Amino acid sequence: MRFQRRGSERDRKPEINLAAMIDATFLLLGYFLFTQSAVVQEAQLDPQLATQQGSEKRTDLELQNIDVVQENGTRLYRVGGGTYGDKESLTVALRALNPEDSVFVRVRDGVDFGFAAGAVQAAHDAGYTNVTYVPFR
Repeated sequence: MRFQRRGSERDRKPEINLAAMIDATFLLLGYFLFTQSAVVQEAQLDPQLATQQGSEKRTDLELQNIDVVQENGTRLYRVGGGTYGDKESLTVALRALNPEDSVFVRVRDGVDFGFAAGAVQAAHDAGYTNVTYVPFR
C-alpha cells in the first residue's frame, strides 16, 4: 500500500520570506549611518579638560586611620602618632584634622564592639561624613 498524497504538496517547494531579512538589513544600515554622523560631530568638539584646574589641596587624597587595639588589657584608639584612651579625647583629636577626608576605623581582634562603635561615633561627632568600619587582623 502506498500512503502518499499525490500532487500539490509533494511538488510544492518551500518559500523563504525575505521581508524580515530586508528589515534587519535596513535597520543595521540606519544604525551605522547614524553612528558615523555622531562620531563626526563628536570629533569636532573642543575638549577643554586641560584648562580646568585640579584641587590644590593635597588632603583630598589623604585618609585617616583610627586603629582600635587592646594591649595588656587596655583598650586604645590610635590616630597618626597619637594614642587616646576614651571617645571624648579621640573626638577632640579628630576635630583638629580635616573632617572632609575619609576615615577608616580599623579594629583588631579581641576588642569589644562597644569600644569599636565608640570610634565610629567619635568620627561622626567630629564631623566626618565618610566613615568606614574595617575589621583588621
